[in-house]
Amino acid sequence: MHPSDPWKSLKSVSFMVFGALGLRALWSFVKLALPIEVIRDMHGMLPVVDGLLMFLAVATTMMFLGLGASAARKVNGPVGFHPALAALSFLVPFANVILPALAMRQVWKAKNPQRSEGLVWGWWGLYIVHTIINAAAIRIPIPYFGLLLVLALLGVWGAMIYFIGLAPAAQSFAPQGHFAPIAYGQPGPAGYYPNQNMQSGYPAPPAGGYGAPVGQPGHPGVPPHGTPWGGAGPTG
Repeated sequence: MHPSDPWKSLKSVSFMVFGALGLRALWSFVKLALPIEVIRDMHGMLPVVDGLLMFLAVATTMMFLGLGASAARKVNGPVGFHPALAALSFLVPFANVILPALAMRQVWKAKNPQRSEGLVWGWWGLYIVHTIINAAAIRIPIPYFGLLLVLALLGVWGAMIYFIGLAPAAQSFAPQGHFAPIAYGQPGPAGYYPNQNMQSGYPAPPAGGYGAPVGQPGHPGVPPHGTPWGGAGPTG
């Protein structure tokens, strides 16, 4: 990356988040493979390990949010979430129902203004559902529902982190400035004619304007092929 890239600091933290998400996913498969007798013996420990691994994923994401908000401010100016508030948004009572999603959305839009923010809201929706089910100990009578929910959450979570922390920023179709209006007689932007050896910009109009009658001062004259300006060309 370029040394001045404001998103450079997110690269190492992104891998930390991936590591935490990977551990949580691995633990889900380990639980699935454990014999039923072992699960009964560890019944009290399983939720504790689940919570610790999810806390690790949230903690690394808090670091990611703080650095991401700082990078977003370098791109868009001092607006939106302060990096400290973004990092601690998970810990604000009651407001943590929505603050982390809003902070992540701000970072997403600064990095990927051309991409849909659906990943952000998908991540947060799955996170809220997962949190409510675990906190209330709700049992869903669907085989492997808990495993599928966790894997969906971790997958969307990881994809979101990738597109913010590692993927190249989405570019708009027309770079700003290349198609700005150019006044007559003024040079165009640098590189406007990248493949032609000619000066950028439109030529200045004749002194009398393009509508001056033939023979009047300021008329551009007769073209080299002999047909007056505005006249009919030769047949064929």
